[in-house]
Amino acid sequence: MDKDVKFLAKKKKAWFNRYPGVETLCFKKVFCAINNRMRRTFPKIFNILPISFMVPEEKDALETYMGEHPNFCFIGKPSRGKGGEGIILI
Repeated sequence: MDKDVKFLAKKKKAWFNRYPGVETLCFKKVFCAINNRMRRTFPKIFNILPISFMVPEEKDALETYMGEHPNFCFIGKPSRGKGGEGIILI
């Protein structure tokens, strides 16, 4: 282990991040946009990701998809919610 890493590991309240900017993935809208882009760019590899829609930006696409799949259950998550706050089932 690197000497600097050992020093940081000994501190009680040290935060160590090897990937600068990775905290932006914690934002639902950013993560949704990245997932959608990866599904479009690499459809065979990223077909494991759930189909996601950002409302209101993709409202029309969501309504079309919901019309094509009337028996599906959809999960709505607010962008500012945390710990399950505001989640709705449609």
